[in-house]
Amino acid sequence: MAGRLYRKQMSSAVQFFGRPTAPRCLSAIRLESAYSTPSLKRQSWISTVTCCSRGFQTTPALDDTHTVNMPSLSPTMTEGTIVKWMKKEGDAITAGDVLCEIQTDKAVVSMEHDDDGILAKILIPENTPDVKVGTLIALTVDEGDDWKSVEVPPDAGAAQAAASKSTESSSKPVTPAAPSSGSHGNDRLVGPAVKNYLRKYGLESSQVSASGPHGTVTKGDVLKHALANKIEPVSLSASPPAPSAVSVSKTAKPKSPTGAASFVDLEISNMRRTIAKRLLQSKSTIPHAYGTAQCNMKSLVAFRKSLTSVGLKVSVNDLLIKCVANALALNPAVNCVWEGSQLKQRGQVDISVAVATPNGLITPIVSNVGSKDVVSISSVVKTLAGKAKDGKLQPHEFMGGTFSISNLGMFGIHSFSAIINPPQCAILAVGGTSIELGENGQALSTAKLMLSYDASAIMEDEALKFLAVLRNEVENVNEISMGIFNIQSRAETMESEAVAAK
Repeated sequence: MAGRLYRKQMSSAVQFFGRPTAPRCLSAIRLESAYSTPSLKRQSWISTVTCCSRGFQTTPALDDTHTVNMPSLSPTMTEGTIVKWMKKEGDAITAGDVLCEIQTDKAVVSMEHDDDGILAKILIPENTPDVKVGTLIALTVDEGDDWKSVEVPPDAGAAQAAASKSTESSSKPVTPAAPSSGSHGNDRLVGPAVKNYLRKYGLESSQVSASGPHGTVTKGDVLKHALANKIEPVSLSASPPAPSAVSVSKTAKPKSPTGAASFVDLEISNMRRTIAKRLLQSKSTIPHAYGTAQCNMKSLVAFRKSLTSVGLKVSVNDLLIKCVANALALNPAVNCVWEGSQLKQRGQVDISVAVATPNGLITPIVSNVGSKDVVSISSVVKTLAGKAKDGKLQPHEFMGGTFSISNLGMFGIHSFSAIINPPQCAILAVGGTSIELGENGQALSTAKLMLSYDASAIMEDEALKFLAVLRNEVENVNEISMGIFNIQSRAETMESEAVAAK
């Protein structure tokens, strides 16, 4: 079939080019068929036909060239950054190999290749920022093909040039031009305040893209241009006039000009931009309502000490996660999420735990908490927190969840309110313990738990019932509620598992 199609198209090409009026041109005949994976496209290059005044020539091209596009690794991802290529040009690839590591709007995710072949061409270098989803990033060929002869598709040239330009601009600091004492471009479209900013950064109005009405340059345009090109303010201090023998004495010393205040430009990651966007969306579109429960932590702390005495190390947060799961099981109306405009009540409790990372806050998920005891929960949380800080979380480990917990007690914060993480409908803010006087005058260790909930999804009475049940769970922690029927037996089981793992 391919041979017949090749001969037919070659014959048509020869007939076309054989006309007396045929121009000098280059025509490539290509067949394309899409894989099921949206980020990959198969290109079968049949032949390249060259028309010239002396006759026709055919140069063989690669039979199988595959394109690799920037994938969408999360529902909110629109662009990403290739942090590291795990393969080099010419390296063999097998199905399941990690091709590169991509920083999404949430974490650094490993991109696996789903076919065997050879990496022929890397089109987007490492650390190229803001690569749009769907952009061609690499080419691969089948095993046995000459990968050095791969031809880059014409439409990939623009993206490759833009990537190299972006990489060069990000690696080379921009030196601002000396401020001009004259006018800055078209003064008719520049106000006095904008002129001051242009002088501050040593720019001309013609260098800045205008977004104001009728093509006017605004202060925001100047600041955006300076930030994008990493231009630092220049000193605006005028040089002192030349000393005069009549007016300046021999003992007079010229005053040194005062330099501009120093500052450092901070790089904002895609993850932090996305966090800011989602927090703004949540706070402005979700009707937040709040409720607070003050809990006596005596029982919880005592139970934790009993676990520690037999070598089972768990944190207060681990115990609270289990308490929350128990309360959600008794109040399923709070365990709900939005799917578009439809509110869904989940039967399984999946709790997102806020973890601080160098790039921002991320919420890895402890799935099916109701089926786990507190020791297993502690192990899962430690693993997920480590992967989050290293940027190694996989999409399924931070996407989803039915309820969130944010604990700032370890930072000495006694009470705070958290912003709901959509599409979830509630989040619990856990403060640190404080000493209060009880009814009999004895000191009590208490903690404030503040619930932020979506008033359009959760009724007020349901939220208050949840807090009442949660308070009861926290103040009456025991082996059964924590999923452990015998502490000593659980410690022995955990020790056996550790030995088997070695």
